[in-house]
Amino acid sequence: MLKKAPGTVKLRFLQKLNPDLTTVTVSDAGKKPVPVSPPKVDGATVSVTLPVPPANGKYTVAYRVVSQDGHTVQGSYDFTVKDPSAAAPAASAPATLPSAAAASAVATGSPAPGTPPAQPEKTASSTLSGGAVAGIIAAVLVVAAATGFLVRRRRAR
Repeated sequence: MLKKAPGTVKLRFLQKLNPDLTTVTVSDAGKKPVPVSPPKVDGATVSVTLPVPPANGKYTVAYRVVSQDGHTVQGSYDFTVKDPSAAAPAASAPATLPSAAAASAVATGSPAPGTPPAQPEKTASSTLSGGAVAGIIAAVLVVAAATGFLVRRRRAR
């Protein structure tokens, strides 16, 4: 939960990104798009600016990026703005919708098979929930196990 509306959404990945194949969108609880700037790619980091700070409520950030080596990573995460000094959320964007993931401001999507998981930048306005950490660790273990299996299989031949 964020006590102040973010002005920027920033994601950091393990590999440099292809700027032509990078998208980041933000939507409110009613799945209505929130205006954002075109994505700005700087190496392995992509960011979008929110020209109007979002009101109190729940938001979803969805991303789809392609690294320079061609691997696609996509996913989404939720965050909730609950600024005590801001106005109440609009009726079309209730802040109390149930969510399978804890509200956070970091990427928690699953990477494509064989691709390391996204490593979001941790900023003052972002947190990493226990479920997100467990998901990232599980994804890394699955990739490592699959790689080990393939290596042993090739050596056996």
